[in-house]
Amino acid sequence: MMLQVGLLLLMSGLVSGSITCPDGTMCSDHSTCCTTLNGYECCAVSEKENLETVKSSVIRCDRTHYCPEKTTCCNKSGTWACCPYPLATCCKDGYHCCPHNYTCDRTSTKCNREGLMIPSAEKESAMTDTDDE
Repeated sequence: MMLQVGLLLLMSGLVSGSITCPDGTMCSDHSTCCTTLNGYECCAVSEKENLETVKSSVIRCDRTHYCPEKTTCCNKSGTWACCPYPLATCCKDGYHCCPHNYTCDRTSTKCNREGLMIPSAEKESAMTDTDDE
């Protein structure tokens, strides 16, 4: 049913294309994927961003910050950073993150999933649109 509705909208010109977020959420080509506490949501982008096709393969943290595709934006005290895992868990220390479905331990240096412990990853600073100019 959803496929039929999507095809109908595409054929009628109401939707000209789409972007698929890492969790499968579909956004129109006039929006981008943003991470929220509930997963990914579609966020509006500026006209400049719509014209920049290079930006279509990034994860938008907000209107000016972004991370590479297949990463996760994490925010700690107003500073954006990129975790190298898609749909990652951002640890409370603001420096580490864990893969999807893992939890951070108390020290944020290890990730736990059903008793399996692996090292957490350190995040890198998010890029800004001004970095590209």
